[in-house]
Amino acid sequence: FTIASHKSQNLIVRASNPGQFETEPSVNWIKGITMSSVYHNGAVGINTDSPDEALCVQGNIRLSGAILQPSDRRVKTEIKQLDAREQLRTLRSLNLYRYRLTDEWADTCGRGEDEREDVGVLAQELAQALPDAVKVTSDVNMKNGNKVEKLLVVNKERLFMESVGAVRALADISENLETKVDKLAETRQATPSAKAPKWRDFALLFLLLVFAVAVGFLLGSWSARWVGDNAQNAANNAAPETTTSPLLDSLCHEVARA
Repeated sequence: FTIASHKSQNLIVRASNPGQFETEPSVNWIKGITMSSVYHNGAVGINTDSPDEALCVQGNIRLSGAILQPSDRRVKTEIKQLDAREQLRTLRSLNLYRYRLTDEWADTCGRGEDEREDVGVLAQELAQALPDAVKVTSDVNMKNGNKVEKLLVVNKERLFMESVGAVRALADISENLETKVDKLAETRQATPSAKAPKWRDFALLFLLLVFAVAVGFLLGSWSARWVGDNAQNAANNAAPETTTSPLLDSLCHEVARA
């Protein structure tokens, strides 16, 4: 049975000198509190011996899950809503490039020949439009002996959040345009029905005018014929006046001609 148990620093037993023990001061990895976890105190570098962040990786990262970041309102203060139009103007000032990494930098990062082309922004330009999205890091020594002093890195999470605001601004603009288009369509649909009676009145007036002109033309022609016929009858017939009216004589004459 175990009477007492005590955990101290890790010990190394040298087989060449039994009975003598010494500690290993360079051990930074220990078992974590949670199950199946490992704890390391300090920065970790993968393919780099000078990490300046908690984890620095020179190369690709394969991830099967999601990157989770705390965003609880209870741990935030001085919360202010941003103007989405400002974020849209910020993104409009940025340029997107297709580029190829230099061979010396790609070799240092472990990028293969088919992984050296990419699409993105330039940190120097982004720093002018969105300063808090760019960070100055330490110098980086490349494999060929050259050194990149104060390497600039981009916080793409910050850039992504700026894009979210810009998309929100575009959505508001699109919604306003849709509203205006709908109102314009409703106005155009209502306009013909409102003006239809006026157009019908004009058409009816035009028809009446044409009818009046035609009637006037016919009456004028008939009156001229009637006057000419009466004059000719008066010249040819020297008969005494009768009790019948000239209009009645003319109508009788027209019936006889018909």
